[in-house]
Amino acid sequence: MGYSALQKKKKNSCWPGYVAKGKKKSPSGKKTKSGKPKMVNNCVKVGKKK
Repeated sequence: MGYSALQKKKKNSCWPGYVAKGKKKSPSGKKTKSGKPKMVNNCVKVGKKK
């Protein structure tokens, strides 16, 4: 397994103690080539009741 293969496998990633709960618009306001807002993981702290 090369470096790029590991990169592709680690898609839904967040900080330690956080988990990905769906997607949200990028807070930086970046857009994709097609002009749509870039979507990023919505990371929430583990143990949150919402």
